[in-house]
Parts: sequence; C-alpha cells; structure tokens
Amino acid sequence: MIVREVRGPDEAVLVEELQIVTWGRNEREVVPRGMLIATQMQGGLLAGAFEEGEMIGFVLGFPTSRSTVQHSHMLAVTPAARGRGVALALKRYQREWCLERGIDIVEWTFDPLRVVNAHFNLHRLGATVRRYLPHLYGEMSGINAGVDSDRVLASWNLVSEHVERAVRGERPRPGGLGVVINEDAPHGFDRATLGPRLLVRIPEDFGEIVREDREAARAWRRHGRDVLSHLFEEGYAITDFSREANAHVLTRV
Repeated sequence: MIVREVRGPDEAVLVEELQIVTWGRNEREVVPRGMLIATQMQGGLLAGAFEEGEMIGFVLGFPTSRSTVQHSHMLAVTPAARGRGVALALKRYQREWCLERGIDIVEWTFDPLRVVNAHFNLHRLGATVRRYLPHLYGEMSGINAGVDSDRVLASWNLVSEHVERAVRGERPRPGGLGVVINEDAPHGFDRATLGPRLLVRIPEDFGEIVREDREAARAWRRHGRDVLSHLFEEGYAITDFSREANAHVLTRV
C-alpha cells in the first residue's frame, strides 16, 4: 500500500466514486472533482491510499481561518479494504503532511453514536472532544437518512505526546471504572451523580437501529444530545473510548 497525494482529475473522480460507495449519498452531497482539485490548489490535503494501482481509501482536509489548524472533512476506505489499517495509514500521512507545513491541530466532526468511528477517532488516534453540534448538516441521505445529523467536534493535537503514543499503537486500553451515565437504552440521567470520570454508553450498532427502528434511533439521538451537551457544559471532555464497555470516557479538563 502506498499513501500519497491525489494527482489530477482522473484520480479525483475515484474520490467522488468512493464517497458514493461509502455513504450512499446523492449527487448533491458528493464533493465534486472540481472542488477537490481547487482545495488542493489552495493548500488543502487530498491524499489517497493505493494498492496495485487501485485507490482503496482517501482523506480530504482543507485550511481554516487559523493557519495552524486544518479541518479534516472526509475519510473513506473501500469496503473490501476495511480492517486492514488503511484508515490509520491515511491519518498518519495526514499528520506528517500537516506537521511539515506548520499545522499542529486537525479538527473533524463525527457521529458520537457510531461505535467504529468513535473508537478509531478517540482511542486509536487520541483525539479529544469538547463540543456538541446538533443537526449540523441538516437532513441527510444514504446511511444518515431519517435521524438528525448531530456531530461532535474532534480535536487532534498533532504535537502532543498523548497523540504520538496513540498513533504508534502504544496507548493502553481505558479501564472500566467510572460513573455509568446510561445502561442499555436511552433514558434520563441524574445530573447530580457526576464524578471525575464518566462512561457514557452508546448502542452497539446505531446504524442497524437507524435502518430497523427510526423512532428508537431518534430517541437515542435526543438522549445522546442531552447527555453530552450537558456534560460539556459541566466542564467534561471526551478523552477516550472503551470498546469493552461500549462507552465514551469523559474526564474533567
């Protein structure tokens, strides 16, 4: 596998196609090749992972109003290549690419109820979350259809020792101790029962709930929004994800 910057319109078309394969989006929601190329021209990152000449993943990041911060807008891997470290290779490339250009923070949004993304972003990469963004993108199609497009904002400090250990695979698993906010179903929680370390459990497979029971998915969304928004206001941040407990790990920062 080789990770490098995408070259020209023919490879940009492959990025368009991979977006559709990944998210099932309609044409209005795909970042088109012209915008991809323009982003590169203006200092953004568009890199692909290639295996035997075939693109098996990509990452797209663009500049922000802060010269030392990049916004990472998309990352996708072909279904056949998932579970093989392609996403991690792309993020490692992004980290080195940014550091070479004086960028030391990368930010991106993700759905806090989707386990795979949460574990990868928070534990495997070492990102931190302090901000909840309700219904950020409005109504969406494809795998996101039918529920509000709530997201959280991940902040990836590229120069921190914490992140360095995470991307090298040297980060220990988080322990299971902490106040559990919710168990197996969305419901209210006692705001008075807060400790220095919290576990906020999420569904094992939110995508399946979205497909099979939209009302249950909407209930989970409302509950997650209520819990995480309140905890951020109380001074907590998501600092890790426990795959064993299927929970966000929050600490006071």
